[in-house]
Amino acid sequence: MQYSLGVLKSPDKQDARGLDFCRACFSKNLVRILDLGFSPIANSLPDILSPCTEPIYPLVLSVCKDCNLGQIAEFESAHDIFSEYPYLSSTSSFWLQHASYFVNEVVHKYPALKKGYVLEIASNDGYLLKYFQDQGIEVLGVDPAENVALIAKGKGIPTIPKFFGVSLAIEILKKFGAPSLIVANNVAAHVPDMVDFFGGVAKLCGPTTIVSIENPSLGFLLENNYYDTIYHEHFSYLSVEPIQKLSKFLGMELFDVETLDTHGGSLRYWIGKSGFHQINPSVGIVRDDELKRGVGNRKKAEEFELQSKASMGELATWVNTQPEKSIVGYGAAAKTVTTFFAARLSEDRFSMIIDANGLKQNHRLPGTKIPILSPEVLHNSSGTKVLVFPWNLENEIVENIRRINPEVEIWIPNPLRRVNP
Repeated sequence: MQYSLGVLKSPDKQDARGLDFCRACFSKNLVRILDLGFSPIANSLPDILSPCTEPIYPLVLSVCKDCNLGQIAEFESAHDIFSEYPYLSSTSSFWLQHASYFVNEVVHKYPALKKGYVLEIASNDGYLLKYFQDQGIEVLGVDPAENVALIAKGKGIPTIPKFFGVSLAIEILKKFGAPSLIVANNVAAHVPDMVDFFGGVAKLCGPTTIVSIENPSLGFLLENNYYDTIYHEHFSYLSVEPIQKLSKFLGMELFDVETLDTHGGSLRYWIGKSGFHQINPSVGIVRDDELKRGVGNRKKAEEFELQSKASMGELATWVNTQPEKSIVGYGAAAKTVTTFFAARLSEDRFSMIIDANGLKQNHRLPGTKIPILSPEVLHNSSGTKVLVFPWNLENEIVENIRRINPEVEIWIPNPLRRVNP
């Protein structure tokens, strides 16, 4: 195997969180669960013609034995990673449908939301807030990626291009008051300082404010060997217990939990001011369910490590025995980068990575010279094998591939299987 990567040495860590102590409860009782070797920052996406000199960093999942928060160490700051970001949620029809359903559901369940405004943290290109806006509800987005915030503003979604925490929460509270609903989907895991993030949520959480936080579940990750969902932008891997403890510490309470099928298994946490909500039995039920899936269970953690390595080995054997330039990867996603480096896939077996997001095209996969191009190039491909890295969007992606070229073979990497023609 050969990589184009030039810098193989890890620099000093940014902070001891996730390495020496837990970023949620500050315990030093961290246990290593899975070492995935070295990997570049997944969404850095260098220019297609730039030299391959970006660094790679250790990628090791640990779990806090005191609160069961999964976490990795920090090697680049959140500012460096997220100030300009190439991910656009609105490029996926699945996420648009998911957002539309959520908005209709929450407005029906909490009609009083219309009397206030909805704040979304990590609002991306405004795809979710637009659905609230269409129902006549005032909205406000917060997203640190200035390039993405500009896209949202262009759609008429007011967006603050800053990182969220206690300081910004105080500014928002003074200017707009407490929101009726705070939405934070797939962002809490990306926050290096969880106490500052949740502290900001607590500042904005008035007596009638409802908080909805959605993130992939550590329990499903361990049960299903989702090693490819571990990457440097994901500082934390959430479960009920750390959310419950952190909320209580900050004067809030977790009063309901929903299980979702997004990302192979996610949880939606409903949080409010302490003493204002009846605790739903779902909190205890889902917490117990996570324990059964492997959270806090050393034996199951060891099984997760062994099975993840076996899955990586199977994929590497298949990829590395294919002819040169015979594979097209689909999706310049974080999963792609983690899988590529953790499984040690041969770069020369890939002719390209294709991705429907225009912000990612004409760049290259970090740590390699593999170009990222439009899916339309498949029109001219015959006898090609397409390896779909974002398996969580399999149905949508497979349909798109077959629309472009029904003759290609389509494969899913984790676990390795061919999609039926």
